[in-house]
Amino acid sequence: MSATKITFSIALGSVFVTLIVINFLAKFYGGASSETFLPSLYIALCSVFVYVVFLSIYFVKNEGRNYTISSFVVSVLLSVTADLYYDSQIDSWLWNNYVLEDALISSIRPPIILLVVNEFLHKLSLYLSRTIEYESPEELQQALQPFSMRRIGLIASLPICVTGAIGLFILIPILFFILFLYLALRYPLLT
Repeated sequence: MSATKITFSIALGSVFVTLIVINFLAKFYGGASSETFLPSLYIALCSVFVYVVFLSIYFVKNEGRNYTISSFVVSVLLSVTADLYYDSQIDSWLWNNYVLEDALISSIRPPIILLVVNEFLHKLSLYLSRTIEYESPEELQQALQPFSMRRIGLIASLPICVTGAIGLFILIPILFFILFLYLALRYPLLT
């Protein structure tokens, strides 16, 4: 599978799982009955689990993993911070389903802002790279690789960011799973 197809599948999976999580949160905070709430819960948990496994495998096999994982973690941490700040400003939004939309927007705003800043810096570096002479196109591509790797990490963090403060409790097992996969692939027990 090519890198473009993998990047597209991560973006598509991220948007799909984000919509599933938003649907679950809307049912949860909207007071849905158990007939509609439990299937939504199971679908959300299974889709997040499959997404996390797929994402972790991609992060481990990715050559630019330090850029991807760092942008993923920073995005989730900023989202959790924004959600906790929003929570402290309105004194807990869990009881009020009218502000659910504002809470979701406050938790998804940091990755979107980081994505816009990353794209601006990417365009700026492309503009500035016209004045620098590179020996080959591969050298130029290698100089611009951190921007695309950060973009992947930011897009991949959207489903975790939507969960709000719970995202911190999802992030820690993800990082341990990534570390476990990395060590398992780097130092196989059976060689």
